[in-house]
Amino acid sequence: MSRTTCIVCSAIIALSTASSPNPLLRSKRRWGSSPISWSKKNRDELDIKKGGIFPIVHGARSLALEYRLPQTHTVDRIMALSQRNLFKPSFGGELIEVFTYLSTLRAEAGLRKIKQGIPQDNYLNPKDLNKLQREVLRDSFKIVNEFKKIHHLPLQTGDDQLTGKPP
Repeated sequence: MSRTTCIVCSAIIALSTASSPNPLLRSKRRWGSSPISWSKKNRDELDIKKGGIFPIVHGARSLALEYRLPQTHTVDRIMALSQRNLFKPSFGGELIEVFTYLSTLRAEAGLRKIKQGIPQDNYLNPKDLNKLQREVLRDSFKIVNEFKKIHHLPLQTGDDQLTGKPP
Protein backbone atom coordinates (compact mmCIF):
# COMPACT_ATOMS: atom_id res chain seq x y z
CA MET A 1 0.00 0.00 0.00
CA SER A 2 1.15 3.49 -0.78
CA ARG A 3 2.08 5.82 2.08
CA THR A 4 -0.01 8.53 0.47
CA THR A 5 -3.15 6.42 0.62
CA CYS A 6 -5.35 7.28 3.57
CA ILE A 7 -5.98 4.70 6.26
CA VAL A 8 -9.60 4.09 5.29
CA CYS A 9 -8.65 3.63 1.62
CA SER A 10 -5.92 1.20 2.68
CA ALA A 11 -8.42 -0.80 4.69
CA ILE A 12 -10.86 -0.95 1.79
CA ILE A 13 -8.09 -2.08 -0.56
CA ALA A 14 -6.95 -4.69 1.97
CA LEU A 15 -10.48 -6.01 2.36
CA SER A 16 -11.08 -6.21 -1.37
CA THR A 17 -7.86 -8.17 -1.91
CA ALA A 18 -8.13 -10.44 1.14
CA SER A 19 -7.62 -14.12 0.43
CA SER A 20 -10.74 -15.12 2.35
CA PRO A 21 -14.05 -13.74 1.07
CA ASN A 22 -15.43 -13.42 4.61
CA PRO A 23 -12.59 -13.04 7.10
CA LEU A 24 -13.74 -13.32 10.70
CA LEU A 25 -12.03 -11.72 13.62
CA ARG A 26 -8.57 -13.17 13.62
CA SER A 27 -6.78 -14.54 16.64
CA LYS A 28 -4.39 -12.55 18.82
CA ARG A 29 -1.52 -14.08 16.88
CA ARG A 30 -2.71 -12.15 13.83
CA TRP A 31 -2.06 -8.95 15.78
CA GLY A 32 1.46 -10.24 16.50
CA SER A 33 3.70 -7.30 15.63
CA SER A 34 1.31 -4.65 16.91
CA PRO A 35 1.86 -2.79 20.17
CA ILE A 36 -1.31 -4.24 21.68
CA SER A 37 -1.77 -4.94 25.36
CA TRP A 38 -4.54 -7.45 26.05
CA SER A 39 -6.73 -7.27 29.14
CA LYS A 40 -5.76 -9.72 31.87
CA LYS A 41 -9.31 -10.13 33.18
CA ASN A 42 -11.02 -10.28 29.78
CA ARG A 43 -8.65 -11.80 27.26
CA ASP A 44 -10.79 -10.63 24.32
CA GLU A 45 -10.20 -6.94 24.98
CA LEU A 46 -7.18 -4.84 24.09
CA ASP A 47 -5.92 -1.72 25.84
CA ILE A 48 -6.34 0.87 23.12
CA LYS A 49 -4.84 3.66 25.22
CA LYS A 50 -1.68 1.78 26.17
CA GLY A 51 -1.20 0.20 22.75
CA GLY A 52 -1.99 3.13 20.50
CA ILE A 53 -2.96 6.46 22.03
CA PHE A 54 -0.23 6.70 24.68
CA PRO A 55 2.70 6.00 22.30
CA ILE A 56 1.48 8.77 19.99
CA VAL A 57 0.88 11.29 22.79
CA HIS A 58 4.13 10.47 24.59
CA GLY A 59 6.17 10.33 21.38
CA ALA A 60 4.83 13.65 20.11
CA ARG A 61 5.43 15.21 23.54
CA SER A 62 9.01 13.98 23.85
CA LEU A 63 9.89 14.96 20.28
CA ALA A 64 8.31 18.40 20.81
CA LEU A 65 10.44 18.84 23.92
CA GLU A 66 13.54 17.70 22.08
CA TYR A 67 12.93 20.19 19.28
CA ARG A 68 11.75 22.91 21.71
CA LEU A 69 8.32 23.25 20.11
CA PRO A 70 5.77 25.36 22.00
CA GLN A 71 2.67 23.36 20.95
CA THR A 72 0.74 21.62 23.74
CA HIS A 73 -1.90 19.60 21.84
CA THR A 74 -0.88 16.29 20.29
CA VAL A 75 -2.27 17.10 16.83
CA ASP A 76 -0.54 20.50 16.84
CA ARG A 77 2.72 18.84 17.89
CA ILE A 78 2.51 16.29 15.08
CA MET A 79 1.86 19.04 12.52
CA ALA A 80 4.81 21.07 13.85
CA LEU A 81 7.07 18.01 13.76
CA SER A 82 6.01 17.38 10.14
CA GLN A 83 6.80 20.98 9.27
CA ARG A 84 10.30 20.50 10.71
CA ASN A 85 10.71 17.56 8.29
CA LEU A 86 11.14 15.05 11.09
CA PHE A 87 9.03 12.72 8.96
CA LYS A 88 7.12 13.01 5.69
CA PRO A 89 4.05 15.26 5.74
CA SER A 90 1.93 12.31 4.56
CA PHE A 91 3.08 10.30 7.58
CA GLY A 92 2.18 13.21 9.85
CA GLY A 93 -1.31 13.24 8.35
CA GLU A 94 -1.66 9.50 8.83
CA LEU A 95 -0.49 9.79 12.43
CA ILE A 96 -3.12 12.45 13.12
CA GLU A 97 -5.77 10.22 11.52
CA VAL A 98 -4.67 7.29 13.67
CA PHE A 99 -4.69 9.37 16.86
CA THR A 100 -8.19 10.66 16.08
CA TYR A 101 -9.46 7.19 15.11
CA LEU A 102 -8.10 5.48 18.23
CA SER A 103 -9.44 8.26 20.47
CA THR A 104 -12.87 7.91 18.86
CA LEU A 105 -12.86 4.12 19.26
CA ARG A 106 -11.90 4.51 22.92
CA ALA A 107 -14.72 7.00 23.55
CA GLU A 108 -17.28 4.82 21.75
CA ALA A 109 -16.19 1.73 23.70
CA GLY A 110 -16.47 3.70 26.95
CA LEU A 111 -19.98 4.86 26.05
CA ARG A 112 -21.04 1.29 25.20
CA LYS A 113 -19.79 0.13 28.60
CA ILE A 114 -21.59 2.93 30.43
CA LYS A 115 -24.85 2.00 28.65
CA GLN A 116 -24.33 -1.61 29.76
CA GLY A 117 -23.70 -0.51 33.35
CA ILE A 118 -20.05 -1.59 33.18
CA PRO A 119 -17.32 0.73 34.48
CA GLN A 120 -15.57 2.63 31.71
CA ASP A 121 -11.94 1.71 31.03
CA ASN A 122 -9.43 1.81 28.18
CA TYR A 123 -10.24 -1.64 26.82
CA LEU A 124 -11.89 -2.40 23.50
CA ASN A 125 -13.17 -5.73 22.24
CA PRO A 126 -12.38 -6.00 18.51
CA LYS A 127 -15.47 -8.21 18.13
CA ASP A 128 -17.54 -5.06 18.77
CA LEU A 129 -16.14 -3.57 15.57
CA ASN A 130 -17.21 -4.29 12.03
CA LYS A 131 -14.81 -5.77 9.49
CA LEU A 132 -13.69 -2.43 8.08
CA GLN A 133 -13.11 -0.95 11.54
CA ARG A 134 -10.94 -3.95 12.51
CA GLU A 135 -8.85 -3.59 9.35
CA VAL A 136 -8.39 0.13 9.97
CA LEU A 137 -7.45 -0.67 13.57
CA ARG A 138 -4.77 -3.10 12.38
CA ASP A 139 -3.42 -0.51 9.93
CA SER A 140 -3.47 2.05 12.74
CA PHE A 141 -1.29 -0.11 14.95
CA LYS A 142 1.17 -0.53 12.07
CA ILE A 143 1.48 3.24 11.84
CA VAL A 144 1.93 3.44 15.63
CA ASN A 145 4.79 0.94 15.29
CA GLU A 146 6.41 3.08 12.56
CA PHE A 147 6.11 6.14 14.78
CA LYS A 148 7.65 4.28 17.71
CA LYS A 149 10.69 3.54 15.53
CA ILE A 150 11.10 7.27 14.82
CA HIS A 151 10.41 8.21 18.42
CA HIS A 152 12.88 5.71 19.89
CA LEU A 153 15.85 6.90 17.87
CA PRO A 154 18.61 8.03 20.22
CA LEU A 155 19.05 11.74 20.75
CA GLN A 156 21.99 13.14 18.88
CA THR A 157 24.01 16.29 19.38
CA GLY A 158 24.93 18.20 16.25
CA ASP A 159 23.25 17.29 12.97
CA ASP A 160 19.79 15.81 13.04
CA GLN A 161 20.10 12.10 12.23
CA LEU A 162 16.85 11.98 10.25
CA THR A 163 17.26 14.98 7.96
CA GLY A 164 21.00 15.70 8.14
CA LYS A 165 20.16 19.28 9.08
CA PRO A 166 21.25 20.99 12.28
CA PRO A 167 18.48 20.98 14.94
